[in-house]
Amino acid sequence: MKAFNKRSIALRHFNSTTGYGYGDEGRFVLGDVFADALGAEAGIVSPALLSGTHALTVGLFGVLRTGDGVLSVSGMPYDTIRGVIYGDGNGSLKDFGISFDCTELTADGKFDFSAVKADMARIGDKLKMIYIQRSRGYELRDAFTVAEIGEMCEFVRGLGFTGCIFVDNCYGEFVEKQEPCDVGADVAVGSLIKNPGGGLAPTGGYIVGTEKYVDLIGRRLTAPSIGNEVGSYAYGWRLFYQGLFMAPHTVNQAIKGSFLIGKCMENLGYENFPKLDKTPSDITRAIRFDTAEQLCAFIQSVQEASPIDSFVTLEAWDMPGYDSKVIMAAGCFVEGASIELSAVAYALYIVTVNKSRVHDMPGRKLTFYVFIVSTSLFFIKAQAGTGIQPIPDLPSFINLVLLAFLPTVVSNITLVQAVHHIGSTLTSVLGATEPVTAVCVGVLVFGEPFTPHLALGILLIIVAVTLIILSKYIQKSLHEAKRLFKARHILRTK
Repeated sequence: MKAFNKRSIALRHFNSTTGYGYGDEGRFVLGDVFADALGAEAGIVSPALLSGTHALTVGLFGVLRTGDGVLSVSGMPYDTIRGVIYGDGNGSLKDFGISFDCTELTADGKFDFSAVKADMARIGDKLKMIYIQRSRGYELRDAFTVAEIGEMCEFVRGLGFTGCIFVDNCYGEFVEKQEPCDVGADVAVGSLIKNPGGGLAPTGGYIVGTEKYVDLIGRRLTAPSIGNEVGSYAYGWRLFYQGLFMAPHTVNQAIKGSFLIGKCMENLGYENFPKLDKTPSDITRAIRFDTAEQLCAFIQSVQEASPIDSFVTLEAWDMPGYDSKVIMAAGCFVEGASIELSAVAYALYIVTVNKSRVHDMPGRKLTFYVFIVSTSLFFIKAQAGTGIQPIPDLPSFINLVLLAFLPTVVSNITLVQAVHHIGSTLTSVLGATEPVTAVCVGVLVFGEPFTPHLALGILLIIVAVTLIILSKYIQKSLHEAKRLFKARHILRTK
């Protein structure tokens, strides 16, 4: 309210503009209102900022120059921004000669101040930006409080850092009374289809901060010679103003909903974060499910309880910017204005390779480390039992070499390559047919008997793999049958 009153907001600020948008008072003042509400000197609010990731990208490229270094003190940023940072040949920071290092968090998900100090000293004079991700992303840690962000700002300034402190503020706006720019951040960035849009803004993002950095970023959003002087919007600015005005109330309701669903899931036996005895620092809640089926069923139930597209059967898909398939419930009035949940869960080893930074490690190198670890475990187990027995003769040695090479070395290398090239899901499905291959080789090559038990086992494997492959079609058919049954039951009742 203070921000609206300070800027004397009137009906004229809602007017639409076309063309260049020169002198668009609604656009200019909207940035000022956002800056005032978020504790900053200046701000940019634009429908041309298409998402939180896009707003972050514009901010990063606006501030940084070739040869600069960035240190993320909140660990590795979440999926969609990683391609912006580390991508090859796609116009990433890496392509422009800008380094991006990450300081891992402590075991309890907090800033590691001693490690930050060491990393800052290692990077040296090229360090131009401290990067902080406020929300948990897809991790199970709690979001950082504004007080914790302020403590980090004070810490790095105390070490002599004079560059830009840059905060990804997504999901955190209006959860607390203060914002990152109130406690020392130079730039804060977010999306209007999350907290600050109040569920009303149809699209867009915001960037607020000091006048120096907001001006630089504005010249990246448009052109270096033009900056924030252009930008029209033919549909008018009313929903952006109204969304911001309603945002604190909307965020309040979201937090209450988070507590409610958290308590319900806790009563059902599902661990979730943040814990219910803590005041949250953003609007997100992470729930740990035991299986991918449970996760997908939960997200489907959210969709079915939504006002828009409640009849839709959700399926995981390759959403742009994510390394793995994402399944999303988004039954809302503004497309995509919901919390995303991702699910890939077949085998722990395969999923770990596909989801972590190990995914970018060369296949042979990863296989080497797997063998080192497995050999060490085998040696420990052997010493705890009868020990390692000597090889009795040359034929046994040859058989052991072949056994080590073909079904072990070749198998593990091809497994890693498969995860890299076709993903963990398809690799797991194809891997389920391995026992069938083993039986065929045993019967056809080594003359082993083909027993009824083997036949039954092969049949069960084939049925299981077929069900996995056809699961999405089976689910869709069952959902459609359920919908038709409900419709007929209603007609009979009438």
